[in-house]
Amino acid sequence: MVANILEEVIEDWGLAGRCMALTTDNACLAHVNNLAVQEAMGGVPEVEAPLKKLRNLASRIGFSVTKTAAFEKEQRHQFPGKQPLKLKQDNPVRWGSTHAMLRRAIELKGPIRAFVAREASDQQPAHRRPPCARPHSGTQRAACRQHTHLPSKRHSLPHAGYSSQCFLRLALP
Repeated sequence: MVANILEEVIEDWGLAGRCMALTTDNACLAHVNNLAVQEAMGGVPEVEAPLKKLRNLASRIGFSVTKTAAFEKEQRHQFPGKQPLKLKQDNPVRWGSTHAMLRRAIELKGPIRAFVAREASDQQPAHRRPPCARPHSGTQRAACRQHTHLPSKRHSLPHAGYSSQCFLRLALP
């Protein structure tokens, strides 16, 4: 495809009989491709909005020791025996960095969802939280399991008596 375009340009400029070899700068071509992809993605709200959320999340976790520790704890909980990974942050001048950021986010989808759900729940005052986000009594626990199909095993969270499945249910309909 690129070769066809180059042939057309050579013919249009009248260089067809004068060229013996053609040398290109692959770095320049990759840079132009990167700029074109960024420009195309930047104008589409359905693409830009989720990217912005992911960038903000990566920044919030990366710049906070407490949030980094909580995110790593969530990874150890969901992936026992695996070394926790950091979210990647894209950089407009680094080719392929958005792809790398998205690939890592997909790899860490479960821990990201749990972290975001817990973070959202922790920001609400206790009296305004839905029943599943408050400490469980026996009756509340049974009702929560009934409408969300939760397993009976509970997970330890920063607030005793909370179930991570309840948090996920609140964040992910």
